[in-house]
Amino acid sequence: MGFEERDPQQRRFGSVIESERNPCSSRARQVRQAVLEDFTVMTAVLVLNRLSQARDAGTFHEFWSHVGNDQWADWGLLFHEATDWSLPGVPVPAQAVDDEQWTALRALVQAAAAAVEKMNEHLKDADPAVRESVCDAAQRFKDAADREDRGDVYRTVAESIFNTVLIWATLGRKAAGLGESRLFDVIQLQPPPVLDSTPYDVFVSYKTRRHADRAHQLATYLKAQGYAVWFDEFVLGKRADRAVPWDHAHLETMLRNAVEHSRCTVVFEATLHSVVPGPGRTAADVVSDGHGMIGPGGDLVSRDWHVVEVMATQRGLAIHPNKVAVFDIAAGKEARFLACEREEDVAATVRKGLTLLGIEPPDASPQPA
Repeated sequence: MGFEERDPQQRRFGSVIESERNPCSSRARQVRQAVLEDFTVMTAVLVLNRLSQARDAGTFHEFWSHVGNDQWADWGLLFHEATDWSLPGVPVPAQAVDDEQWTALRALVQAAAAAVEKMNEHLKDADPAVRESVCDAAQRFKDAADREDRGDVYRTVAESIFNTVLIWATLGRKAAGLGESRLFDVIQLQPPPVLDSTPYDVFVSYKTRRHADRAHQLATYLKAQGYAVWFDEFVLGKRADRAVPWDHAHLETMLRNAVEHSRCTVVFEATLHSVVPGPGRTAADVVSDGHGMIGPGGDLVSRDWHVVEVMATQRGLAIHPNKVAVFDIAAGKEARFLACEREEDVAATVRKGLTLLGIEPPDASPQPA
């Protein structure tokens, strides 16, 4: 099912992108942008899952409806430690809390958010691979919390977070009660990459599950013809600072940079999977989680590296069944189509399209491996 052609850019791509409906809901990961921009070595970030929903809840029932069973149990334990009150149980609250308890719960959320932010200020300078480094950072956080006059609720939350981080540093996430379904989690982040300023003739964009073999064959062919080719197997695997797995923000920055430093992009036909936010969630929530993105027509779609590359592309070729579209969005030109009836003719057709774009290899000699 194709998107409506509401965007001129999409038409010039020659309908590069299709859509398939894939309803899903995803959990919120609150990784603060300030943290992402402010570290230069691998770091660990403590996150409070579904913080935005907890903060924005206007009623007790709305608050409860946004959390899973494990998160609700974690909130209940923390609430009891801070107030001596108990929250209703799950799966359905037996009773609503009164106004005084609701006020206390909202204060607990604010205290937890503030404590997590303070803990991350200390974790930012710690090495997550070294237990003593993490424990020292946690101790500095606790010492600061004990000195500050933020009230009993904040001190109770700070004590709980302190113990959680110590257990995580010693025994791991599971022992510390951390995880995607729990109230807290720890995410290890790679530092921003050192961006490559090497100019390339061609960036090859493809979806691994659909085009891996064809993309490798085409990239190898173009490289043998003397083109400077950016292809993930040629470039990413040779980086000394390679992260496994790649951090999303890290990889996205690298891909966009590589597209910008390439004279054109060869795009294998892409498919977008539309996303329907879960109950109580908005498109902005899904995007902020890192599980969704806004596609060319303004639709909410699942995050996909292939689509990230397509969205950054202004000039190149799109490979479709039986044809190759040559486009130049930056120059305002309409797509031109080259017939390509046989799979074995794709490489030669792409070569012809590159010539139409005025992109020729600097010499005919093959590039070094």
